[in-house]
Amino acid sequence: MVVFKLGFLLIVLSSSSWAKTHLLAFGGGGAPPEGIEKLSILAGGTQARYLYNTWASDDPDESVAHFHDLMDQYHPEAAIQAPRPDWIKDHVQEFIDSLPSYTGFVFSGGDQNRVMDVCDAHPEIRKAFADQFSLGKVFSGASAGLAIMSATMLTGEGDPMKLSPGAAVTRPGFGLLELAVLDSHFITRNRMQRLLSVLMGSQERYGIGVDERTGVYIEDGKDVEVIGDSQVVFIEKGQEPGQFSIRVLHHGAHFFLQP
Repeated sequence: MVVFKLGFLLIVLSSSSWAKTHLLAFGGGGAPPEGIEKLSILAGGTQARYLYNTWASDDPDESVAHFHDLMDQYHPEAAIQAPRPDWIKDHVQEFIDSLPSYTGFVFSGGDQNRVMDVCDAHPEIRKAFADQFSLGKVFSGASAGLAIMSATMLTGEGDPMKLSPGAAVTRPGFGLLELAVLDSHFITRNRMQRLLSVLMGSQERYGIGVDERTGVYIEDGKDVEVIGDSQVVFIEKGQEPGQFSIRVLHHGAHFFLQP
């Protein structure tokens, strides 16, 4: 902690107030090597301690094995699987108390609703994750692990034949990204219509559709970099309802989210 005395004014600045936030989200179908390297650097390289969360996964053990295959080349200090939800419900505080020991938090693919079901049942867990994020710990995820990061989260449900507000069902996500709605497998699975439907009824100004083998690195919730093999579709609302501007971006592109 740094303390400055200016006359009768006492200003106290904690180190956490200067921390940048780091969000690294992948569209699924395999993470690009550049993205995995970025995750390792942000988490601390050989000193990285990962908490790998498989609450969304249909096969947690397979997800963990795949994560280890990706990260072992960077020799992290630890990569620990998060306790399963049936354990969490009786050990919430113990789980929360363990979070400061990690430098990176990674969420698997699967069904994003399962992650939010746990967090809705135990709101203190959602807050604890947000606290770690605000301290500058990197948060990452693929597919479902991408979807949970937005304030407005796509559930995967709805009517794909409609283009209108409410056609795609949403629920609150982590809210680590407040200015944009994230969507995964975007080009491969033709998801433009559902993201536009969400934006027509949501408060967010932007939509970010991340294709497979591609990711976005978002620093401080605003500065976005595209990483990977395919493309990211960046959508911005216009002045009139139903008016949008759309850009297709490739690896290395940067764009900035305005509040």
